[in-house]
Amino acid sequence: MDLGRLNRWGGYLFWVFLDQFLGAGVGRFFLNVAASHIVGTVAFGVFVTAQSVTALIGITPQMGLCLGLARHLVEYPPEEQASVCATAVRMCHRAMLIIMAIAYAGIGVAWASHRTPTVVLACLAPLVLALYAENHVTLIVTELNVRREFRYQAAWSALRTCGAFVAGLVGAMLAGPFGLACGYALGSWVAYAVLRWRRREWMRAPNHTEAARVLRSVWFHISLASMLGFAGDYLPRIVLSVWGSFEDVSHLYGAISIVALFLIAATGCGTFMTYMLAAFKTPSELTKTHRRLYALFAVSVVIGLSLMARFAGPFLLVRFYPHDLAEHALPLFSVVVIGITPVTIAVMVRPWVVKFSPTRAIPMVNGCVLTGQLLPALILTPLFGARGAAWGLVIGGTTHMLAMLVIPLVMGRRGRGCGEAGEAAGAADKPSLTPVS
Repeated sequence: MDLGRLNRWGGYLFWVFLDQFLGAGVGRFFLNVAASHIVGTVAFGVFVTAQSVTALIGITPQMGLCLGLARHLVEYPPEEQASVCATAVRMCHRAMLIIMAIAYAGIGVAWASHRTPTVVLACLAPLVLALYAENHVTLIVTELNVRREFRYQAAWSALRTCGAFVAGLVGAMLAGPFGLACGYALGSWVAYAVLRWRRREWMRAPNHTEAARVLRSVWFHISLASMLGFAGDYLPRIVLSVWGSFEDVSHLYGAISIVALFLIAATGCGTFMTYMLAAFKTPSELTKTHRRLYALFAVSVVIGLSLMARFAGPFLLVRFYPHDLAEHALPLFSVVVIGITPVTIAVMVRPWVVKFSPTRAIPMVNGCVLTGQLLPALILTPLFGARGAAWGLVIGGTTHMLAMLVIPLVMGRRGRGCGEAGEAAGAADKPSLTPVS
Protein backbone atom coordinates (compact mmCIF):
# COMPACT_ATOMS: atom_id res chain seq x y z
CA MET A 1 0.00 0.00 0.00
CA ASP A 2 1.39 3.41 -0.96
CA LEU A 3 2.28 6.07 1.60
CA GLY A 4 -0.28 8.53 0.27
CA ARG A 5 -3.14 6.15 0.91
CA LEU A 6 -1.92 5.43 4.44
CA ASN A 7 -1.71 9.17 5.15
CA ARG A 8 -5.22 9.65 3.81
CA TRP A 9 -6.57 6.83 5.97
CA GLY A 10 -4.74 8.29 8.96
CA GLY A 11 -6.50 11.58 8.34
CA TYR A 12 -9.88 9.84 8.15
CA LEU A 13 -9.18 8.06 11.43
CA PHE A 14 -8.17 11.31 13.15
CA TRP A 15 -11.45 13.03 12.28
CA VAL A 16 -13.50 9.99 13.31
CA PHE A 17 -11.70 9.86 16.67
CA LEU A 18 -12.19 13.59 17.15
CA ASP A 19 -15.91 13.21 16.47
CA GLN A 20 -16.18 10.36 18.98
CA PHE A 21 -14.17 12.25 21.58
CA LEU A 22 -16.31 15.37 21.21
CA GLY A 23 -19.62 13.50 21.19
CA ALA A 24 -19.12 10.66 23.66
CA GLY A 25 -16.15 12.13 25.54
CA VAL A 26 -16.79 15.83 26.09
CA GLY A 27 -20.51 15.75 25.29
CA ARG A 28 -21.33 12.91 27.67
CA PHE A 29 -18.46 11.80 29.88
CA PHE A 30 -16.94 15.14 30.88
CA LEU A 31 -20.32 16.85 31.04
CA ASN A 32 -21.64 14.13 33.34
CA VAL A 33 -18.48 14.17 35.48
CA ALA A 34 -18.77 17.93 35.98
CA ALA A 35 -22.49 17.59 36.66
CA SER A 36 -21.89 14.93 39.31
CA HIS A 37 -19.78 17.44 41.25
CA ILE A 38 -22.46 20.14 40.92
CA VAL A 39 -25.72 18.30 41.64
CA GLY A 40 -24.49 15.51 43.96
CA THR A 41 -24.63 11.73 43.79
CA VAL A 42 -28.38 11.23 44.26
CA ALA A 43 -29.48 13.95 41.81
CA PHE A 44 -26.91 12.74 39.32
CA GLY A 45 -28.42 9.24 39.56
CA VAL A 46 -31.80 10.77 38.69
CA PHE A 47 -30.37 12.35 35.53
CA VAL A 48 -28.55 9.16 34.52
CA THR A 49 -31.77 7.15 34.92
CA ALA A 50 -33.71 9.59 32.72
CA GLN A 51 -30.89 9.66 30.18
CA SER A 52 -30.89 5.85 30.03
CA VAL A 53 -34.65 5.74 29.39
CA THR A 54 -34.52 8.27 26.55
CA ALA A 55 -31.48 6.62 24.96
CA LEU A 56 -33.34 3.32 25.11
CA ILE A 57 -36.41 4.56 23.25
CA GLY A 58 -35.29 7.23 20.86
CA ILE A 59 -31.94 6.80 19.13
CA THR A 60 -32.95 3.89 16.90
CA PRO A 61 -34.69 5.61 13.91
CA GLN A 62 -31.53 7.22 12.56
CA MET A 63 -29.48 4.09 13.30
CA GLY A 64 -31.49 2.03 10.84
CA LEU A 65 -31.47 4.75 8.21
CA CYS A 66 -27.79 5.65 8.65
CA LEU A 67 -26.69 2.06 8.27
CA GLY A 68 -29.13 1.66 5.37
CA LEU A 69 -27.40 4.57 3.64
CA ALA A 70 -24.01 3.07 4.42
CA ARG A 71 -25.10 -0.17 2.76
CA HIS A 72 -26.85 1.25 -0.30
CA LEU A 73 -25.95 4.90 -1.01
CA VAL A 74 -22.96 3.89 -3.13
CA GLU A 75 -25.36 2.04 -5.45
CA TYR A 76 -26.90 5.31 -6.69
CA PRO A 77 -25.24 7.83 -9.06
CA PRO A 78 -23.85 10.99 -7.38
CA GLU A 79 -26.58 13.24 -8.80
CA GLU A 80 -29.26 11.15 -7.03
CA GLN A 81 -27.57 10.77 -3.65
CA ALA A 82 -28.86 14.06 -2.20
CA SER A 83 -32.41 12.97 -3.05
CA VAL A 84 -31.80 9.59 -1.40
CA CYS A 85 -30.55 11.24 1.80
CA ALA A 86 -33.38 13.78 1.89
CA THR A 87 -35.84 10.88 1.59
CA ALA A 88 -34.20 9.21 4.58
CA VAL A 89 -34.47 12.43 6.62
CA ARG A 90 -38.20 12.69 5.90
CA MET A 91 -38.68 9.07 6.96
CA CYS A 92 -36.84 9.79 10.20
CA HIS A 93 -38.99 12.89 10.79
CA ARG A 94 -42.21 10.90 10.64
CA ALA A 95 -40.84 8.15 12.87
CA MET A 96 -39.60 10.60 15.48
CA LEU A 97 -42.95 12.38 15.69
CA ILE A 98 -44.63 9.05 16.45
CA ILE A 99 -41.97 8.04 18.99
CA MET A 100 -42.11 11.42 20.76
CA ALA A 101 -45.91 11.31 20.92
CA ILE A 102 -45.80 7.85 22.50
CA ALA A 103 -43.03 8.94 24.89
CA TYR A 104 -44.88 12.00 26.11
CA ALA A 105 -48.07 9.98 26.50
CA GLY A 106 -46.08 7.53 28.63
CA ILE A 107 -44.72 10.37 30.75
CA GLY A 108 -48.26 11.62 31.29
CA VAL A 109 -49.49 8.18 32.34
CA ALA A 110 -46.55 7.76 34.71
CA TRP A 111 -47.20 11.16 36.26
CA ALA A 112 -50.90 10.40 36.73
CA SER A 113 -50.14 7.04 38.36
CA HIS A 114 -47.72 8.62 40.90
CA ARG A 115 -45.43 5.57 40.63
CA THR A 116 -42.42 7.37 39.16
CA PRO A 117 -40.59 10.20 40.95
CA THR A 118 -41.64 13.56 39.50
CA VAL A 119 -38.05 14.72 39.13
CA VAL A 120 -37.30 11.78 36.79
CA LEU A 121 -40.32 12.64 34.64
CA ALA A 122 -39.27 16.30 34.59
CA CYS A 123 -35.84 15.29 33.25
CA LEU A 124 -37.40 13.01 30.67
CA ALA A 125 -39.43 15.80 29.03
CA PRO A 126 -36.51 17.84 27.57
CA LEU A 127 -34.39 14.76 26.89
CA VAL A 128 -37.14 13.27 24.71
CA LEU A 129 -37.29 16.56 22.81
CA ALA A 130 -33.51 16.40 22.29
CA LEU A 131 -33.85 13.01 20.58
CA TYR A 132 -35.47 14.59 17.52
CA ALA A 133 -32.51 16.90 16.98
CA GLU A 134 -29.88 14.24 17.70
CA ASN A 135 -31.41 11.76 15.26
CA HIS A 136 -31.59 14.32 12.47
CA VAL A 137 -28.08 15.73 12.95
CA THR A 138 -26.57 12.25 12.77
CA LEU A 139 -28.62 11.29 9.74
CA ILE A 140 -27.98 14.50 7.78
CA VAL A 141 -24.19 14.15 8.02
CA THR A 142 -24.26 10.46 7.00
CA GLU A 143 -23.89 11.34 3.32
CA LEU A 144 -20.68 13.21 4.14
CA ASN A 145 -19.37 10.22 6.10
CA VAL A 146 -20.11 7.84 3.23
CA ARG A 147 -18.07 10.19 1.02
CA ARG A 148 -15.38 10.04 3.73
CA GLU A 149 -15.60 13.75 4.57
CA PHE A 150 -15.37 12.97 8.27
CA ARG A 151 -14.20 16.44 9.29
CA TYR A 152 -17.72 17.81 8.84
CA GLN A 153 -19.12 15.27 11.29
CA ALA A 154 -16.48 16.38 13.81
CA ALA A 155 -17.39 20.04 13.23
CA TRP A 156 -21.07 19.45 13.95
CA SER A 157 -20.21 17.35 16.99
CA ALA A 158 -18.11 20.24 18.27
CA LEU A 159 -21.01 22.66 17.84
CA ARG A 160 -23.50 20.39 19.61
CA THR A 161 -21.06 19.49 22.36
CA CYS A 162 -20.09 23.07 23.16
CA GLY A 163 -23.72 24.11 23.39
CA ALA A 164 -24.72 21.12 25.53
CA PHE A 165 -21.68 21.45 27.81
CA VAL A 166 -22.11 25.15 28.57
CA ALA A 167 -25.92 25.15 28.74
CA GLY A 168 -25.96 21.87 30.67
CA LEU A 169 -23.61 23.07 33.41
CA VAL A 170 -25.40 26.40 33.73
CA GLY A 171 -28.72 24.55 33.94
CA ALA A 172 -27.31 22.16 36.56
CA MET A 173 -26.22 25.07 38.73
CA LEU A 174 -29.60 26.78 38.39
CA ALA A 175 -32.08 23.88 38.49
CA GLY A 176 -30.24 20.66 39.34
CA PRO A 177 -30.88 17.58 37.16
CA PHE A 178 -33.83 19.21 35.36
CA GLY A 179 -31.68 22.16 34.35
CA LEU A 180 -28.95 19.77 33.21
CA ALA A 181 -31.46 17.96 30.99
CA CYS A 182 -32.72 21.25 29.54
CA GLY A 183 -29.19 22.41 28.75
CA TYR A 184 -28.36 19.12 27.09
CA ALA A 185 -31.45 19.43 24.89
CA LEU A 186 -30.65 23.05 24.03
CA GLY A 187 -27.19 22.13 22.73
CA SER A 188 -28.67 19.47 20.45
CA TRP A 189 -31.30 21.80 19.03
CA VAL A 190 -28.84 24.61 18.35
CA ALA A 191 -26.66 22.24 16.31
CA TYR A 192 -29.70 20.90 14.43
CA ALA A 193 -31.04 24.37 13.61
CA VAL A 194 -27.69 25.55 12.23
CA LEU A 195 -27.13 22.33 10.25
CA ARG A 196 -30.61 22.39 8.77
CA TRP A 197 -30.14 26.00 7.68
CA ARG A 198 -26.76 25.22 6.12
CA ARG A 199 -28.20 22.24 4.23
CA ARG A 200 -31.51 23.88 3.30
CA GLU A 201 -31.02 23.37 -0.47
CA TRP A 202 -30.08 19.74 0.06
CA MET A 203 -33.20 19.23 2.20
CA ARG A 204 -35.44 20.42 -0.65
CA ALA A 205 -34.44 17.55 -2.92
CA PRO A 206 -37.43 15.49 -4.09
CA ASN A 207 -38.27 12.09 -2.67
CA HIS A 208 -36.56 9.11 -4.25
CA THR A 209 -39.19 6.40 -4.58
CA GLU A 210 -36.79 3.54 -5.26
CA ALA A 211 -34.50 4.54 -2.40
CA ALA A 212 -37.47 4.78 -0.04
CA ARG A 213 -38.40 1.21 -0.90
CA VAL A 214 -34.83 -0.02 -0.35
CA LEU A 215 -34.44 1.86 2.94
CA ARG A 216 -37.75 0.53 4.23
CA SER A 217 -36.60 -3.01 3.47
CA VAL A 218 -33.67 -2.67 5.88
CA TRP A 219 -34.93 0.08 8.20
CA PHE A 220 -37.06 -2.08 10.47
CA HIS A 221 -34.48 -4.85 10.82
CA ILE A 222 -31.57 -2.53 11.61
CA SER A 223 -33.63 -0.21 13.83
CA LEU A 224 -34.95 -3.18 15.77
CA ALA A 225 -31.40 -4.45 16.05
CA SER A 226 -30.22 -1.07 17.31
CA MET A 227 -33.02 -0.88 19.86
CA LEU A 228 -32.18 -4.34 21.16
CA GLY A 229 -28.48 -3.53 21.26
CA PHE A 230 -28.94 -0.22 23.07
CA ALA A 231 -31.41 -1.85 25.46
CA GLY A 232 -28.65 -4.17 26.60
CA ASP A 233 -26.53 -1.14 27.53
CA TYR A 234 -29.16 0.87 29.38
CA LEU A 235 -31.63 -1.61 30.86
CA PRO A 236 -29.31 -2.70 33.71
CA ARG A 237 -29.25 0.91 34.99
CA ILE A 238 -33.03 1.16 34.76
CA VAL A 239 -33.47 -2.17 36.54
CA LEU A 240 -31.05 -1.02 39.24
CA SER A 241 -33.03 2.20 39.76
CA VAL A 242 -36.09 0.04 40.49
CA TRP A 243 -34.44 -2.50 42.80
CA GLY A 244 -31.81 -0.22 44.28
CA SER A 245 -31.45 3.52 44.67
CA PHE A 246 -30.37 6.50 42.59
CA GLU A 247 -27.08 6.40 44.50
CA ASP A 248 -26.51 2.85 43.24
CA VAL A 249 -27.21 4.05 39.70
CA SER A 250 -24.59 6.80 40.11
CA HIS A 251 -22.01 4.30 41.37
CA LEU A 252 -22.68 1.88 38.51
CA TYR A 253 -22.59 4.70 35.96
CA GLY A 254 -19.24 5.87 37.33
CA ALA A 255 -17.74 2.43 36.71
CA ILE A 256 -19.37 2.03 33.30
CA SER A 257 -18.39 5.51 32.13
CA ILE A 258 -14.67 4.87 32.65
CA VAL A 259 -14.86 1.71 30.57
CA ALA A 260 -16.94 3.60 28.00
CA LEU A 261 -14.24 6.28 27.85
CA PHE A 262 -11.84 3.67 26.48
CA LEU A 263 -14.52 2.23 24.24
CA ILE A 264 -14.77 5.63 22.53
CA ALA A 265 -11.65 4.60 20.62
CA ALA A 266 -13.20 1.24 19.70
CA THR A 267 -16.40 2.93 18.55
CA GLY A 268 -14.38 5.36 16.48
CA CYS A 269 -12.53 2.50 14.84
CA GLY A 270 -15.81 0.69 14.19
CA THR A 271 -17.35 3.82 12.65
CA PHE A 272 -14.25 4.32 10.52
CA MET A 273 -14.41 0.75 9.25
CA THR A 274 -18.16 1.00 8.58
CA TYR A 275 -17.79 3.98 6.28
CA MET A 276 -14.63 2.62 4.66
CA LEU A 277 -16.57 -0.54 3.79
CA ALA A 278 -19.42 1.61 2.44
CA ALA A 279 -17.38 2.16 -0.72
CA PHE A 280 -17.51 -1.57 -1.57
CA LYS A 281 -20.53 -3.39 -2.92
CA THR A 282 -19.39 -6.96 -2.20
CA PRO A 283 -16.63 -8.55 -0.07
CA SER A 284 -14.90 -9.81 -3.21
CA GLU A 285 -13.88 -6.22 -4.02
CA LEU A 286 -11.54 -6.13 -1.01
CA THR A 287 -7.97 -7.15 -1.74
CA LYS A 288 -5.79 -9.35 0.45
CA THR A 289 -3.98 -6.22 1.60
CA HIS A 290 -7.26 -4.72 2.80
CA ARG A 291 -8.08 -7.87 4.74
CA ARG A 292 -4.68 -8.09 6.38
CA LEU A 293 -4.79 -4.44 7.39
CA TYR A 294 -8.25 -4.94 8.92
CA ALA A 295 -7.03 -7.98 10.84
CA LEU A 296 -3.98 -6.15 12.19
CA PHE A 297 -6.07 -3.08 12.98
CA ALA A 298 -8.73 -5.05 14.88
CA VAL A 299 -6.25 -7.10 16.92
CA SER A 300 -4.26 -4.00 17.87
CA VAL A 301 -7.39 -2.18 19.02
CA VAL A 302 -8.65 -5.10 21.12
CA ILE A 303 -5.34 -5.74 22.89
CA GLY A 304 -4.41 -2.07 23.35
CA LEU A 305 -7.74 -0.93 24.78
CA SER A 306 -8.08 -3.93 27.09
CA LEU A 307 -4.68 -3.30 28.67
CA MET A 308 -5.14 0.47 28.97
CA ALA A 309 -8.55 0.15 30.61
CA ARG A 310 -7.36 -2.36 33.21
CA PHE A 311 -4.32 -0.35 34.29
CA ALA A 312 -5.44 3.28 33.83
CA GLY A 313 -9.15 2.94 34.63
CA PRO A 314 -8.99 3.00 38.45
CA PHE A 315 -6.73 6.06 38.41
CA LEU A 316 -9.12 7.97 36.13
CA LEU A 317 -12.14 6.97 38.20
CA VAL A 318 -10.62 8.38 41.38
CA ARG A 319 -9.37 11.53 39.67
CA PHE A 320 -12.55 12.46 37.83
CA TYR A 321 -15.45 11.66 40.15
CA PRO A 322 -16.31 12.90 43.67
CA HIS A 323 -14.63 10.88 46.42
CA ASP A 324 -17.77 9.19 47.77
CA LEU A 325 -18.93 8.17 44.27
CA ALA A 326 -15.49 6.89 43.22
CA GLU A 327 -15.06 4.92 46.45
CA HIS A 328 -18.22 2.91 45.81
CA ALA A 329 -17.64 2.68 42.04
CA LEU A 330 -14.14 1.13 42.22
CA PRO A 331 -15.34 -2.40 43.20
CA LEU A 332 -17.89 -2.24 40.39
CA PHE A 333 -15.23 -1.12 37.92
CA SER A 334 -13.14 -4.21 38.71
CA VAL A 335 -16.08 -6.27 37.46
CA VAL A 336 -17.23 -4.15 34.51
CA VAL A 337 -13.73 -3.85 33.02
CA ILE A 338 -13.69 -7.62 32.43
CA GLY A 339 -16.24 -7.07 29.67
CA ILE A 340 -14.18 -4.58 27.65
CA THR A 341 -12.36 -7.29 25.68
CA PRO A 342 -15.44 -9.13 24.32
CA VAL A 343 -17.26 -5.84 23.69
CA THR A 344 -14.31 -4.46 21.71
CA ILE A 345 -14.16 -7.63 19.62
CA ALA A 346 -17.89 -7.28 18.87
CA VAL A 347 -17.46 -3.61 17.92
CA MET A 348 -14.66 -4.47 15.48
CA VAL A 349 -16.68 -7.30 13.89
CA ARG A 350 -19.90 -5.29 13.60
CA PRO A 351 -18.99 -3.16 10.50
CA TRP A 352 -18.51 -6.26 8.39
CA VAL A 353 -21.75 -7.79 9.65
CA VAL A 354 -23.72 -4.59 9.02
CA LYS A 355 -22.37 -4.14 5.50
CA PHE A 356 -22.26 -7.65 4.07
CA SER A 357 -24.34 -10.04 6.20
CA PRO A 358 -28.05 -10.67 5.59
CA THR A 359 -30.09 -7.85 7.13
CA ARG A 360 -32.16 -10.27 9.20
CA ALA A 361 -29.00 -11.42 11.01
CA ILE A 362 -28.61 -8.07 12.79
CA PRO A 363 -31.82 -8.22 14.90
CA MET A 364 -31.00 -11.81 15.80
CA VAL A 365 -27.56 -10.78 17.04
CA ASN A 366 -28.89 -7.93 19.12
CA GLY A 367 -31.80 -10.00 20.39
CA CYS A 368 -29.23 -12.41 21.83
CA VAL A 369 -27.36 -9.44 23.30
CA LEU A 370 -30.52 -8.11 24.95
CA THR A 371 -31.36 -11.52 26.38
CA GLY A 372 -27.79 -12.01 27.57
CA GLN A 373 -27.86 -8.72 29.50
CA LEU A 374 -31.47 -8.40 30.58
CA LEU A 375 -31.91 -11.85 32.10
CA PRO A 376 -28.74 -11.65 34.25
CA ALA A 377 -29.71 -8.11 35.28
CA LEU A 378 -33.20 -9.21 36.31
CA ILE A 379 -31.82 -12.20 38.21
CA LEU A 380 -28.64 -10.79 39.74
CA THR A 381 -29.65 -7.19 40.53
CA PRO A 382 -32.36 -8.05 43.10
CA LEU A 383 -29.94 -10.50 44.75
CA PHE A 384 -26.65 -8.58 44.66
CA GLY A 385 -27.59 -4.98 43.87
CA ALA A 386 -25.15 -2.89 41.82
CA ARG A 387 -22.55 -5.67 41.75
CA GLY A 388 -25.09 -8.04 40.22
CA ALA A 389 -25.91 -5.42 37.57
CA ALA A 390 -22.18 -5.11 36.83
CA TRP A 391 -21.85 -8.86 36.30
CA GLY A 392 -24.92 -8.71 34.07
CA LEU A 393 -23.06 -6.27 31.83
CA VAL A 394 -20.07 -8.61 31.61
CA ILE A 395 -22.28 -11.56 30.68
CA GLY A 396 -24.04 -9.39 28.11
CA GLY A 397 -20.75 -8.27 26.57
CA THR A 398 -19.59 -11.86 26.22
CA THR A 399 -22.93 -12.81 24.67
CA HIS A 400 -22.57 -9.88 22.27
CA MET A 401 -19.20 -11.12 21.06
CA LEU A 402 -20.34 -14.71 20.59
CA ALA A 403 -23.55 -13.69 18.81
CA MET A 404 -21.71 -11.30 16.49
CA LEU A 405 -19.25 -14.02 15.51
CA VAL A 406 -21.54 -17.05 15.28
CA ILE A 407 -24.96 -15.94 13.97
CA PRO A 408 -23.79 -14.17 10.77
CA LEU A 409 -21.44 -17.10 10.09
CA VAL A 410 -24.26 -19.65 10.35
CA MET A 411 -26.76 -17.55 8.37
CA GLY A 412 -24.15 -16.79 5.73
CA ARG A 413 -23.49 -20.47 5.15
CA ARG A 414 -27.19 -21.23 4.93
CA GLY A 415 -27.66 -18.37 2.49
CA ARG A 416 -25.04 -19.50 -0.04
CA GLY A 417 -26.57 -19.65 -3.48
CA CYS A 418 -29.80 -17.93 -2.37
CA GLY A 419 -29.28 -14.62 -4.11
CA GLU A 420 -27.14 -11.55 -3.71
CA ALA A 421 -27.60 -11.21 0.04
CA GLY A 422 -26.67 -14.85 0.56
CA GLU A 423 -23.62 -14.48 -1.65
CA ALA A 424 -22.45 -11.40 0.23
CA ALA A 425 -22.93 -13.11 3.56
CA GLY A 426 -21.23 -16.26 2.33
CA ALA A 427 -18.23 -14.27 1.12
CA ALA A 428 -18.03 -12.63 4.53
CA ASP A 429 -17.75 -16.06 6.10
CA LYS A 430 -14.71 -17.37 4.20
CA PRO A 431 -11.94 -18.27 6.66
CA SER A 432 -9.55 -15.66 5.22
CA LEU A 433 -12.02 -12.88 6.03
CA THR A 434 -13.16 -13.91 9.50
CA PRO A 435 -10.42 -12.11 11.49
CA VAL A 436 -10.97 -8.77 9.78
CA SER A 437 -14.66 -8.22 10.71
